[in-house]
Amino acid sequence: MEDSTAYQYCGYPGFGLRCSHSGEPILDLPNNDSCYVRDINYTPSTITLVDIDLADQECPRAKHNISLGTLPFDYSPLDVNMSFYFNCISFPDPLRVPPIPCLGSYDTNSNRSYVFKEGDEPKGYDWSENCEEKVVVTVKETEEIPRTIGGWIGAFGVAMKGGFV
Repeated sequence: MEDSTAYQYCGYPGFGLRCSHSGEPILDLPNNDSCYVRDINYTPSTITLVDIDLADQECPRAKHNISLGTLPFDYSPLDVNMSFYFNCISFPDPLRVPPIPCLGSYDTNSNRSYVFKEGDEPKGYDWSENCEEKVVVTVKETEEIPRTIGGWIGAFGVAMKGGFV
């Protein structure tokens, strides 16, 4: 149960933050998106947000694009977009383009899901035609993410839990 004293600890009231039941600050974004506020850094005037739907998932499955809408924020140059392609058929070469293991099956009769840094999708495969859905997620780009095709597979969960600036 939340009370007025718990709300005070979630930040300056003008920021529009509300408290979760565990006391974590939450910022509600347009389109009914909600994010945990992981960090507010006043010197460079940044805020780090994590999609509340993905925060506690071992293998997070992005359900939608996050939009800042009309809020007075911009994405940071520290951020990068990840493109997820879900339920793809007519698979590309699995040795060159590995699917996300925790979001599908290697069975030849099953659809597969993929993740890439936006713009790094391998050419020669029609991603929009062969995949059921594309979702773009913004995350902080870190040194831990390999800069190779497939490098995001082992790091996308950590990146999504780290949020975006």
